[in-house]
Amino acid sequence: MKIAILGWGSLVWRPGSLSDQLVPLKDRPKDDLYFKQGGPKLPLEFSRISKDGRLTLVIDEQHGTPAPTRYAISKQSDLIEAATDLWIREIDPDRERSVAKEESRRGSIGYTDRNGENASFRQHPNQEFAHKLIMEWLQNSEHSGFDGVVWTALPSNYKEQLRRDFSVDDAVKYLDSLPEKPRQQAREYIDKAPPEVETPLRTRLGEIVKATTSKDTETQSVADTGTQDRPATGPAPAQSEMFTSAETEELKTQLEAELGRATYWRRINGAWDLTFKIVLLILGVISATDAGLIATIWKTGSPPRWAIILNLVVGVLITALAGFANAQVNFSARTEIYRKKETALRILIDALKYLNPERLAFLKLMQEVYSWNDSTPATVQLPNTVFSGHNDSGK
Repeated sequence: MKIAILGWGSLVWRPGSLSDQLVPLKDRPKDDLYFKQGGPKLPLEFSRISKDGRLTLVIDEQHGTPAPTRYAISKQSDLIEAATDLWIREIDPDRERSVAKEESRRGSIGYTDRNGENASFRQHPNQEFAHKLIMEWLQNSEHSGFDGVVWTALPSNYKEQLRRDFSVDDAVKYLDSLPEKPRQQAREYIDKAPPEVETPLRTRLGEIVKATTSKDTETQSVADTGTQDRPATGPAPAQSEMFTSAETEELKTQLEAELGRATYWRRINGAWDLTFKIVLLILGVISATDAGLIATIWKTGSPPRWAIILNLVVGVLITALAGFANAQVNFSARTEIYRKKETALRILIDALKYLNPERLAFLKLMQEVYSWNDSTPATVQLPNTVFSGHNDSGK
């Protein structure tokens, strides 16, 4: 089975751990060793916020613009193994392969064979739009000869992280709001993307750079002729690293709403946990009572069939319910997760009230806490970030 790995962002110029699982291209420059042009056109945009604050390039059905992608050849002959390779590179290079193989099926990686029978969109319908475009390329591309395709299916999380819709203007403001180093890293990522991937945001940023360069050149020219005083030199003033009063109030409102939801789910899971424990206790009493009857009333003879069946049924119910409550759902662990989420959200709210925290550190921590849900391990630690406060006293 010949499998293609699609790339359009940093995977092209920095394949990382995936490079060991890709077939090198012949007669290609060093910085383009694995991926070649000619992949399917997909709706792409820099609309996903990474952990370090960068805007990364993802398939975005709503805001993306059709752009050509690239593809590399996997050394794997099994679709799921190739998907596991990509998951390890994109999500967690340190994860054990057996775990990564299971995680790769949960929606962050897309895959399909040539017939669409073994396809990830069947479990993740949000991938269906991209799947159709990729299938068209896979089935109609005369030069590819591939039997399957694997791609990164991470969605846009812009609205989830910032609580507002993505737009080019808003994305520009977001990038400008980052501290200097993260802002430089974010711009570097956008600049390094394959040149054929031209999105509205990338176009706008290019226009801004061009206009700024033109203005600087014009100013320097005027200054050199002596027609006006030389402008003051030095670095441009940094964008504010703190939240404005309006932003602080908006964030507090959002956090308080999220706190209400966390409290609701803590109570729901706590109620279910208590319910299951009560049901298991009742079933245990019934089982013990039935066993006692069998041991006393019918100790000299065979007990009636209903008593034996009742004891077996109750025993099976106890085992099944206990397994479901602890292994499948674990309401107790979920209750603990949402309790910790409540505490973390209160920490964030207090930080906004009293500390005026630095923007990037706060948003990264807020992103982490918002991601806590039913599947988060109960061992998750409360945030230990010390927010730096901003002194407005002038002292």
